[in-house]
Amino acid sequence: LVEIRSYASKNGWELPAKPRTWKSAEAAQEAHEAIRPTHIQQREGGEDDNQKKLYALIWSRAVASQLADAQYSVNTLRLESQGTPQSFIFKATGRTLTVPGWRGLTVTDTAEEPDPTANDTEDNGLVPALTRGATIEASSTRILNRQTKPPSGYTQASLIKKLESEGIGRPSTYPAILKTVISRGYLNDTRKILVPTEIARLLIDALTGKFAFVEYAYTRELEEDLDHIAKGSTGYVAVVSSLDDKLRSELGELHIQAQPALASKRPAGGSEAPGTGLACPKCKKGQLRIPNGKDFYSCTQYREGCSFTVNSTIAKKKLTEKQIETLCTKGETGIIKGFINKQEKPFEAMLTCNEGTGWRTIFKFPK
Repeated sequence: LVEIRSYASKNGWELPAKPRTWKSAEAAQEAHEAIRPTHIQQREGGEDDNQKKLYALIWSRAVASQLADAQYSVNTLRLESQGTPQSFIFKATGRTLTVPGWRGLTVTDTAEEPDPTANDTEDNGLVPALTRGATIEASSTRILNRQTKPPSGYTQASLIKKLESEGIGRPSTYPAILKTVISRGYLNDTRKILVPTEIARLLIDALTGKFAFVEYAYTRELEEDLDHIAKGSTGYVAVVSSLDDKLRSELGELHIQAQPALASKRPAGGSEAPGTGLACPKCKKGQLRIPNGKDFYSCTQYREGCSFTVNSTIAKKKLTEKQIETLCTKGETGIIKGFINKQEKPFEAMLTCNEGTGWRTIFKFPK
């Protein structure tokens, strides 16, 4: 910032009293510095036209971010018709740039993509300065018939802004979100406007009101839960199990007939999977349970934050209930045969899972 302010001062550009700073958005991913020139004195950079344009954009925005505000002279004109049975009021507003400020470097804000479907009725051109009470005569009149238009479609930039305002996604995920919805045929990128396809409309109509995951709040809250997992303040299994149970409950309300092979293995309607009667070795309060349709054991206290899990199948070996019980009660099994390594070769080992392993299940090989 010091280098930018020094460079701007030498070039006679107006500066604010203090360097400009902005507060980071909540849960912003700040693993890297902002994109900026390493040497402000270097006005040009890049090997081809595209690289040169990109560098010029980065340079101008980095410097403009520290310049003073642009100032405008705003003039509003109100005219009232005279000599008619009914009085009409006409209003026009114009503004003139008086102090360029940061706009001296970026005349048009190309980061804000213009909306080609927008109907801009505000006139920001020059408006004559008249004295109050002055009388003028209209040289011509024209009646404009304007009808209300539906909201314009999103551009990629405005859609990202909408996602940001709803707390959905992160800067690193926005490109993947756009790529997914376009590549799967849900949106057509036409004239820079994203147009929903028929399959997208049918899909939303079919899911809305039946599944929570199509609502903004669901995704926003899930984003927050994932941030908590990253910070270590909540457990992965607790979050995912809750989502899984919610989805199964919603599926159960659709009254879809379950296949016989699956109906006997899980409660109808997505109800909570019962405990096995085996105490959780980590929290000592809950019991181990097999989430409906899953291939692992977790604790019935997962909603209270217990993150203990143990896979039913390890290295392509399906563990018996007795082996799971031994592992969870004693913290270690005897030698188990039938494991398969990445080279598709069989091996034998003991399994260990206790406080010393961080409640992770690891192999222990006999000496």
